[in-house]
Amino acid sequence: MMPPDSQSTDLLQQLDLVPLPYQSLDAAGNFLQVNQAWLELFGCEREAVIGRFFGDVMQESSRPLLGVTFAAFKREGYVSSPVFEARRQDTGETLLLKVNGRIERDAEGGFVRSHCLLTDVTARAKAEAELQALSDLLQQVTAHLPGMVFQFRLAADGSSCLPYASEGI
Repeated sequence: MMPPDSQSTDLLQQLDLVPLPYQSLDAAGNFLQVNQAWLELFGCEREAVIGRFFGDVMQESSRPLLGVTFAAFKREGYVSSPVFEARRQDTGETLLLKVNGRIERDAEGGFVRSHCLLTDVTARAKAEAELQALSDLLQQVTAHLPGMVFQFRLAADGSSCLPYASEGI
């Protein structure tokens, strides 16, 4: 691989200031670059990451998906929102991450590096699971009540709706 020119070096230094976790991988899936937001998300130091395989920070359950997804990413030139389970390096905490990225290619169309932004969806997934559990509980409770349970909403414009009604009568 050729050394980066000064314009590329400046861009990579600026990426360190971006508040979204960024990573760049080589064709084998090894880290070439990560930014400060990435390091904070994963709880590790840059020196411990650069040159390592991306799969090393993944949970075992996501490694098979990583192999398939990375091959398609290299072939298609982009990846859009697959969710992986990763692991914080300092605490071992599981992270749910969406990955969006593009492949940088040379003049002949060969792979140069990937450019990816990660989105931590851990809290959202937890909230969605809790919401589903509450919805399931509501269904269980109302299923055993005589009659019907419903919610009625009256809007300021006079319209109304029933956002919830049990299976009922």
